[in-house]
This record gives sequence, C-alpha cells and structure tokens, in this order.
Amino acid sequence: MMTDGAIERRLIGYIAAELLIDDSHELTVDDELLLDGIIDSIGATRLIGFIEEAWSLRVPAEDVTVENFGSVNQISDYLRTREILSG
Repeated sequence: MMTDGAIERRLIGYIAAELLIDDSHELTVDDELLLDGIIDSIGATRLIGFIEEAWSLRVPAEDVTVENFGSVNQISDYLRTREILSG
C-alpha cells in the first residue's frame, strides 16, 4: 500500500501535467476537481482511466461519485479503501 502522501503526490502530478484546464492553478488535495471547474468531464474520464491503470483496478460506474472523486483527498481515501478491501 502507498503511504505518506504517495497517492496524493501521484494524483496531483498526473492531474497537473495532463488535465488542468487552467495551468496557472496550483492544485491542492482539497480542491473540488469538477465542482470548481479544475478538470472537465473528459478529464474526469481520463483520470479514471489513469487510476485504473496505475493501481491495477477497475472502478465500477457506481463508485464514480462526487463523494469518491470530488478531490484528490477523496480519491486517495477511495483508493486506500479499495486496497484494504482487496488486500
């Protein structure tokens, strides 16, 4: 399991490099990705694909919610829960 902020750093690195609509925005772990317009719906789809590939898991459609994918912190919590359940 990744610890000590490794999940958050990996997610922020990907989002900042590949998905940010406004590349002058300094992304934090608590930013609301979709609600604040930091990424768009296409970016969200790409982010799910990245997560599935990077963490070798399938994200079911019913898991793609604002509660699970609203911010980097929420995504990392979701991934940690998935790792605990599968490992």
